[in-house]
Amino acid sequence: MKRGTCRGGWEGRRGSGRRRSSTAAGAAALAALAACIPALVPALPASAHPAPASARPATQLAAHLVWQQTIPGSPIFYSSPNVARLDGAGRAVVVGTRSGLVVAYHLANGSPVPGWPVQTGAPVDSSPSVAPMNQSGLDTVFVGSGNGPTSVPPHVKGGYFAFAPNGHQLWYQPGRWPLSPNAAVNSSLAVGSLTPANSPDVVGGQLGQEIYALGAGSGAPLPGWPYPTADSVQSSPALVNLPGGGGTDVVVGGDQTAGSGNSKVYYAGGTLRALNGAGHELWRFRTNEVIDSSPAVGDLFHNGGQEIAFGTGQYYATTKGGTSDSTRLFVLSSTGSLLWSANLGGYTLPSPALADLTGNGQLDVIEGTVNGPGTGQVWAFDPSGHVLPGFPVQPMGPGSQIVGQVSTADLLGNGRQDILVPGDGVYAYDGSGHLLAHIGGGLIGVQNAPLVTQDSNGTLGITLAGFEQNNLSVGVIQHYELSGGTIGTGAWPQFRHDPRLTGNMSPPAMPTYTPPPKAASIAAAPGGNGYWIATPQGGVVNRGGATWYGSPASQYHGPTASPVVGIAATPDGKGYYVTTASGAVYPYGDARWQGSATHIRLPSPVVGIATSGSGYLLATAGGNVLNYGTAWRGSAANVAVPGSIVGIASQGGGYVLASSAGNVFNFGTPWKGSVAGLHVPFPIVGVAAEGTGYLLLGQHGSVYNFSAGWHGSAASSHIGDATALAVTPSGNGYWILGSDGSVFSCGVPYGGGAN
Repeated sequence: MKRGTCRGGWEGRRGSGRRRSSTAAGAAALAALAACIPALVPALPASAHPAPASARPATQLAAHLVWQQTIPGSPIFYSSPNVARLDGAGRAVVVGTRSGLVVAYHLANGSPVPGWPVQTGAPVDSSPSVAPMNQSGLDTVFVGSGNGPTSVPPHVKGGYFAFAPNGHQLWYQPGRWPLSPNAAVNSSLAVGSLTPANSPDVVGGQLGQEIYALGAGSGAPLPGWPYPTADSVQSSPALVNLPGGGGTDVVVGGDQTAGSGNSKVYYAGGTLRALNGAGHELWRFRTNEVIDSSPAVGDLFHNGGQEIAFGTGQYYATTKGGTSDSTRLFVLSSTGSLLWSANLGGYTLPSPALADLTGNGQLDVIEGTVNGPGTGQVWAFDPSGHVLPGFPVQPMGPGSQIVGQVSTADLLGNGRQDILVPGDGVYAYDGSGHLLAHIGGGLIGVQNAPLVTQDSNGTLGITLAGFEQNNLSVGVIQHYELSGGTIGTGAWPQFRHDPRLTGNMSPPAMPTYTPPPKAASIAAAPGGNGYWIATPQGGVVNRGGATWYGSPASQYHGPTASPVVGIAATPDGKGYYVTTASGAVYPYGDARWQGSATHIRLPSPVVGIATSGSGYLLATAGGNVLNYGTAWRGSAANVAVPGSIVGIASQGGGYVLASSAGNVFNFGTPWKGSVAGLHVPFPIVGVAAEGTGYLLLGQHGSVYNFSAGWHGSAASSHIGDATALAVTPSGNGYWILGSDGSVFSCGVPYGGGAN
């Protein structure tokens, strides 16, 4: 769940149409793998070192263990847990094991998800990425397998996999390598859209000599891919929009480098590469150490930029007697120029995270270290590279190692991000370096990023995946709950930031592929202190002072046959209607059903619903308006509407329709203006009425007001794709809904998001 507040942006001329905006396997399998377990694992002490004497007592937080699953013969090392919707029983945690399994357990109670685990045939050190691929809202799982080219014979499946929500293998794409047709994939696959077709793709490296970008639906390489790297890639890619890229671009680390065309230039060290969606290099940044760390991308300086933070590795430092870059953290600009670097004294193999540790709205850079003189430390830097007060911290004492990426969340609920550090269980620190809690200590060894979720019972969930500390051959997954915390804003709650593993702080807006949303529509409750959020699967979430009256998903024990597209409150706010793209209407509370459009062959899908008097109106993408128990004033069905109709809002005895191009069509109510022809930067996605005027919502959170109060926008708040806008009955503010379930409050209280 994300929250936010509105911000202002460029000014427009009121009254002229331009408005303010901002932007599995058993013992035999384990024996076969024993020789492959990296040296880093035994280095984690069986009981770990105690926290340093200087650390404050861990008394501020108490996390409750809700469930635990053990997996004999299947330890979990470098694969980080992710959260996915795989069936109708709620969200699940999904993670890979060293015996080749990808396992899935329901987040609420730890029960296995039907159809899972699945077997890849080789160790899984890649972290699964997930994304919904159709309107069911359920997730497809993408993951790499294999643990090294010398230990994966040709018959073992090292490569890229996609699994359906029921565990069925959708496709497998082997990674090529001169010594094996099944090169191992340790890199995790980022999900986005790399082509102008705006269809979902996945991209990831492998231990051969290429980076693959594949169509997420077919597993086929995209035009221009794979990209030749001349050496291994263990780093996981970040997706970002770079200057000159022309769309979604890829930033990823690797070993050595390759020249352009057919020439190969071998360079003893590492390279951070920036590639565009067609597989062409935009720029490279070289280091004298391999780059196994995965880059993190975010707007560090709050100016719309995309800065890139990364560490390196330890190959040349341990084989060649030391390198100057093996202990450094780097921050680059979006054009690949060095902004700053810092020597942390220990190898910067873990991937950095970006988060707001001080609550000032800016992102800080957090990095852990392994081996080397300054080992097992966590460092935190402000955007300019200054070490934050209280850092570094050393959770497990001298000689320890932090192998996995840290995660963050607002554990204390005070508007500041706190840090979860993997190792002997997980250590929690606040943004000032004070120890808050030690979770799972002595029970579980963790070498990957903890997963933080906003659980359905209102608590904060923390999921750890690893191995028994007294038995490395047993995998362990633990789920804890913590009251009083939230994920909060400026958070990095899991490996690579989000379920699609984009490595970017604003994944909904970048890359351009937008999956079926977690949230579809929002409606204001009476009193101006609450609202209802409708999900595409038919759920209704009540927030603030809003009363829950029911939902299609709870009434029919499953998702609706067609995705929900709208929710509208009754005039007295004691009920609401929910509608779907097929025109089905579901009444709750004092709402009265007056009919639906499911028996009509609509020329285009329904996009919204509005209440009027004792009835309601449905609007379609083609401009049709269907009236039930209320007056029909006209439609735009016979008008050449640029783009498509995106919403309807009732006003007095009439209503207005808005198009994606910014047109406003008025029926029985005055026309106040539009943004058509003004070249607004993002399409219009919604409309809401207020008094005698109305507001239009842009896809990136911009708000345009026409004879209505303007209370800010979410354009500069990383909302990604906005979905809907709800104005309070009194008109003193509004809420902006993001497709990821985030809510931004503008002049009114924030009640929570959809997650």
